[in-house]
Amino acid sequence: VNGGTVYEKGAGTTTTVRATGGTYSTANTATVTTIENTGAAVTLLGPVTTVTNEAGSVIVDAGNVTTWTHSGGTGSYRGVGTITTMVISNGCTVDFSGGSAACTITTLTLGPGCFINDPGNRVVVTNAIVRTSGGKLGIVAP
Repeated sequence: VNGGTVYEKGAGTTTTVRATGGTYSTANTATVTTIENTGAAVTLLGPVTTVTNEAGSVIVDAGNVTTWTHSGGTGSYRGVGTITTMVISNGCTVDFSGGSAACTITTLTLGPGCFINDPGNRVVVTNAIVRTSGGKLGIVAP
């Protein structure tokens, strides 16, 4: 996707999406194996295996995510499922305030200056949080 608007409305699986600009979104019946975002506005309503966000925005409204690497742009998880592995780096924040029900991150890695915004206390992190490159863990209360 390099400009324009792409909407995946089918029930099939899309293997790899490289989004550099424009808008990409899926229906809740669509599955994406890999999304590599370097500047688009991405909205996912179904499950995704791998999300890499370097720029632009990624909103996951529903579905599980196996691996989410967030190193730039904005990220938001509104779903109620599970993110198996989440790595946040480069001072980024991933927002969990858009949902109301509990969700799970199995393994969370935070770099320096990185946060998850969870004012509703809905995120459950299963394993100990990993801090990289001298990162410090801070808790921000609503």
